[in-house]
Amino acid sequence: MTEKRSIMRQTALLVLIALLMAYPAFAGTHINVSMTESVYQNVTYARDFYGVSNQTYCFINGTLFVHNPGTETVYDIYLNLVNTNRMISNFTYFNDGTGRYGYQKNGTPGTPIIIHIPELRSGNHSTFRYNVTCNNTNPPINISTTYINTDHGNNLKVLSGQNWTINQTINNMHYLQQPVQNLNITIQAMDVQWNLSTFSFALLYLYNLNDSANVVGNGTSNTTWYWTPLGGTVDYNQSAWITYIARAPYSVPFTASYMAITETLTYQTGFLMSNLSLTQINGSAKINFSFEKRISQPSDNLLNHNVTYEIRPYVIASDNITFDLNTVTLWVTADMDPSNRSTSFGYLNKTYTGSPIQRINITEGWNPAGNYWYFNFTDGSNSSYPPPIVWMKPEWLISNANGQIVNYTATKSGLDLYMKYIYVINGYWLEIKKNITNTGEGQYDINITVENIGNGWTPEYEYVTVYDFVPNQFTAYDIVYDPSINGCWGTSWCTNLSVGSPGSEFYGTSYRWNIYWKAGMNSSLGPKFGPDATGAENYSWSASYKVNGTGAYQVTQLYVVGLDPLKVDGASASPVISVITGLESKTREIMYIAIVAFLIVVNVTNLIITNRINKKLELQQKPKKR
Repeated sequence: MTEKRSIMRQTALLVLIALLMAYPAFAGTHINVSMTESVYQNVTYARDFYGVSNQTYCFINGTLFVHNPGTETVYDIYLNLVNTNRMISNFTYFNDGTGRYGYQKNGTPGTPIIIHIPELRSGNHSTFRYNVTCNNTNPPINISTTYINTDHGNNLKVLSGQNWTINQTINNMHYLQQPVQNLNITIQAMDVQWNLSTFSFALLYLYNLNDSANVVGNGTSNTTWYWTPLGGTVDYNQSAWITYIARAPYSVPFTASYMAITETLTYQTGFLMSNLSLTQINGSAKINFSFEKRISQPSDNLLNHNVTYEIRPYVIASDNITFDLNTVTLWVTADMDPSNRSTSFGYLNKTYTGSPIQRINITEGWNPAGNYWYFNFTDGSNSSYPPPIVWMKPEWLISNANGQIVNYTATKSGLDLYMKYIYVINGYWLEIKKNITNTGEGQYDINITVENIGNGWTPEYEYVTVYDFVPNQFTAYDIVYDPSINGCWGTSWCTNLSVGSPGSEFYGTSYRWNIYWKAGMNSSLGPKFGPDATGAENYSWSASYKVNGTGAYQVTQLYVVGLDPLKVDGASASPVISVITGLESKTREIMYIAIVAFLIVVNVTNLIITNRINKKLELQQKPKKR
């Protein structure tokens, strides 16, 4: 039993010793410094009908937060900062009503800066604000976007109620070449509100490509998806992409560019966008220091009042904080002025230095045993032989060890918003196609088709007018149009006119067709798409004829076709308008030329004219065989 108690006492003693040895390690944090920078930017895509991204604004706000989470007061906190060249403002103390005052002691943006906080009691904090330029400091994540619209060939326009494809890629190309963590992108389809109703863009379908597995919401929501690229961590020079289909609202108040999709980015990084660096954090707290002074060597006779003094300094922590004791200075003065170091025995001083001299805490102090200070001075036996006045000044800092000083830096998203726009066309949308097929030597079949690929009827009480041109070296015959009228005899539905003269750019015959109104609608063409879509007999019109070339004919001159855009704002005249000056029209007359292998797509607000060529022909002059 006695042996068992002895073992228990020994165990308890070992535990006590272990706790005492570990005590300084539990000193806790006394200076906690965090620096964060928040990125705010707006980026638009295709807002002005150009397929480019435009950063409409960008700014970076920085916050420096210093906190004392310990139980002891910390004095004279100094923060040394470098790499300040991207700052565009000084540090400004932010008074939040509960913080302790601090100030920028010296330095300006572009030079090293020192922040001084006189005192932080337990639980106190001090906050500073600063600003960073976005010039050459782009946000860490970039999104690039492209549109694809296969319905009509113009990728930046979509008919209301129709779909288009969006390709987008994210990449980390930040100049510091560091990873980005916790990246999340919220993809939101936008609403268009008018006439007391809401019409919405929609997210329809996500292709199973590349990073699609990291998108949530596809198949369950057509308004909001959540994309976590590469699982949320994107290393430098990494990229990821997705492809999806979106749909335009079925109705919009007018034809214009609308904000279709917004993408809000949230992320965090372990670095500052500005590369601002905190190189040193210094702070002090209460310590105990003292020294013992004694005469170690008395005088050798009664008439000699010079003696040798011994000074034994001591420094120890008074609270549960570990310090680096860097310097201890001792000196002597003959009076009460500590700066008056000149005495009758000269300048008497001793300095202990190190990096540090010693790390001290409440259980382990500093005592320079074997290296005490000795000096000669009068013995103080009377006023004529005063004793020395000894001064002591230690210099110490809270040790940056055992978690006593914590420095944390990060960049996070403020409001990082990407906005995708698209030009939505509401109403009629005319497309003209001219197909030329070589059927024999100098023989060609011509087919012209006009369709209203929009979602509304063409203007009421107005005719859609189609123009064509046959060069003088060709003879047109077997003219059939809409859908079975033969010939062009100068009626209100088909008119022809000889234009030009030999040697002029256009010398031949111009044709004009008015597309008659559909029954009960007083409009030429109905919509092919949308809620009010009609059949082909209403949305489509065609004309066909044959030509026979004779002499030195030029086939490429057949590739001319025109269409009257009716009441379309922004329509303008073509250089070849002179070809049809002899024809009457109540509205603007426009002709477009397509040469050989080119597909011409002309956009005039609501109008797209597409001239598609089935067979490529070289520009040539060749006589017909006789």
